[in-house]
Amino acid sequence: MKKIATTIFFTIFILSVKAQTPTLNTLIKYVSMPLTDVTEEIVNTEGWELSESEVLDSAFTLTFMGQGLTLIASKYKEHDNDVYLFCGKPTYDLIYKSILSLNPQLVNSKVDNNGHIVKNFWDEKYGYQVTILPKSHFSFKVYNKVNPILMDIENENSNSINENLMIENVEGSGFGDTPIALRRFTNLDLPQDDGTKTGKIAVRLKINKSGVVIDATPGVKGTTLNDRVLWQRCKDAIMGARLNQSESAPDVQLGVVVFNFKSK
Repeated sequence: MKKIATTIFFTIFILSVKAQTPTLNTLIKYVSMPLTDVTEEIVNTEGWELSESEVLDSAFTLTFMGQGLTLIASKYKEHDNDVYLFCGKPTYDLIYKSILSLNPQLVNSKVDNNGHIVKNFWDEKYGYQVTILPKSHFSFKVYNKVNPILMDIENENSNSINENLMIENVEGSGFGDTPIALRRFTNLDLPQDDGTKTGKIAVRLKINKSGVVIDATPGVKGTTLNDRVLWQRCKDAIMGARLNQSESAPDVQLGVVVFNFKSK
């Protein structure tokens, strides 16, 4: 009898852990599910925590955390959701294998400006973006590729501030439970130029859990514009900015913001 009871205990434990780890089919399901239903399932069924809810660039975004994973569901107007999952290697291995089993088309494979390996796949209906991040962190993005406007909006909102100045990325190390790529500026006064220069100024920043920028260094790798006055303006802009608060983030996170100046 003791042996039977032990077997039942471990069976229940294994099934419980498995239920809290999303599969590729789960991510696909969340793409077309109303966000209220996504919240209901993740919080009440999977046991995850809803850590953040915000409207950013006309997109409604929910962030969930559980079992060392971060899942984001983002919806723009009437379009299907974009679903992101940040995970460790065991979950990555399972989901990546599931993607390959669908025999999708490899659209492209590249190394981005931050040294991250990014692969984009398409099948008949869905798109899958697989990103390998530093320190054995990985991310998946699943979306309905029949809504190409989503990609245009994403590029416009993540890159464009105005026709002369863009913030290209907020990336870096110190991922913790909340990768710095998931944190957003709550305020940022953009540096002004005379509209005669073209180039990029990269600023490395340090932020704390409260979203306070505690240090900024302009002119780091990625900078192509050697204008020390603009360097200082970019530094001042970052030092005066704040990002959203995250208690689950490390005490200090590093990131890089790239300002892209274009002549008029």
